[in-house]
Amino acid sequence: MLFRSPFLARVFEEDGIPALWQRDDRRDEEEDEMNQYLLVAGLLGELTAELQRLERWQAEHPGAEALASELPFCVDTLSFDQWLQFVLIPRMEQLVLLQAPLPTSVSLYPMASEVYKDELAEVAGLLRLIGRFDLLLTGKVVEQ
Repeated sequence: MLFRSPFLARVFEEDGIPALWQRDDRRDEEEDEMNQYLLVAGLLGELTAELQRLERWQAEHPGAEALASELPFCVDTLSFDQWLQFVLIPRMEQLVLLQAPLPTSVSLYPMASEVYKDELAEVAGLLRLIGRFDLLLTGKVVEQ
């Protein structure tokens, strides 16, 4: 397909415009994927900054045993803040760095809103970032 507009496509196809004018859909997909990596990296930086601003960022690592939990969000060994800092952010940074496939089925916002239900005003910015993270990876708007 030369152009997204059917009208322009017909006009230029009739005039025999060379192939170099054609859109390269593969290149468009690669650019979209690269943009998604950049957006994820930026959002991870914002999550880190917000956790630090809220003084929820920890200097001390919880240890390998705590990270080895098999339960979702490591609920038996970590607080949600710790899970964000020591599990989600590093794993996602690694995926971005390696340009590995990003998850498309995430749902962090429901868990975050449950965890923070008694302090919604204080963590409103953090919840917005988590909602944006879900939207970025799934393409679905989070109900708030």
